[in-house]
Amino acid sequence: PEYVNASGGGLFASGSNKNVEKVILTSSFSTGSSSFTDTGMQLQTAQLSANKDFIVHFTEARKENSWSQTGGRHMYSVDGGSNWINLNTTMASYNTDSVFPEANQYTTHTGAYYLSFSSGQTPWFKLQARKYGGSNAYFLNDLSENKSAIIATIVTP
Repeated sequence: PEYVNASGGGLFASGSNKNVEKVILTSSFSTGSSSFTDTGMQLQTAQLSANKDFIVHFTEARKENSWSQTGGRHMYSVDGGSNWINLNTTMASYNTDSVFPEANQYTTHTGAYYLSFSSGQTPWFKLQARKYGGSNAYFLNDLSENKSAIIATIVTP
């Protein structure tokens, strides 16, 4: 196969008509809250001028510390962040007393979603996190080489 740039630019357009939007969280985040808390990882897109379908991929680079049970919540908004809709909650449990003798376990939790939006809507995406019960905190990007991200790709028929 041979790959070439489409006329007028590369495979993905830039500017206001981008086909791919992404946010990569480069700092670490942790919360000891038992209520869902914003992680700071949020992807904001512009208001749509036409109906669009997206494939949205969430990646959580997490650390489970000692005994813990934590959850990440993948969410989206159609009105620029005024109201949020839950897509999925990723759960993890880690108990050093049973299977794992190490103090930490590093895992990646992902979710991919096909979403349709209407003209005039403003799609935004974000990740929230929490711990459960008396667990240790939720940790995101605890290792410098781990990166969490939200990537939204417009699906073109």
